[in-house]
Amino acid sequence: SYLNTRAASRLIGRSLDTFRLSLVPAAAAALMGIAVFLTRNRLIDRLGTTRTTLIAIVIGGAVYGLVILLVGGVKAGELEMLPFVGPSLARLLERLRLVKR
Repeated sequence: SYLNTRAASRLIGRSLDTFRLSLVPAAAAALMGIAVFLTRNRLIDRLGTTRTTLIAIVIGGAVYGLVILLVGGVKAGELEMLPFVGPSLARLLERLRLVKR
């Protein structure tokens, strides 16, 4: 991701925020992986493979999204570009102080 960001920066002739575009998602993905691993190890014997996998996917997605929001990996303007829910979601997350303009 870092190399792609650098290449894109050179291609468009502008500086890009490498930290926000590559390191933040990488850190969020690492924490998501840890959450999925821990969830799987703790629930597999009790709930079986299918249920555990579904729960781990939901928890992993929630962890990833929360980390991205908490460290500023996404801005309100970027959320507003999402179809249908973007503007409403951006306003809600701004009120909760999870995203900035």
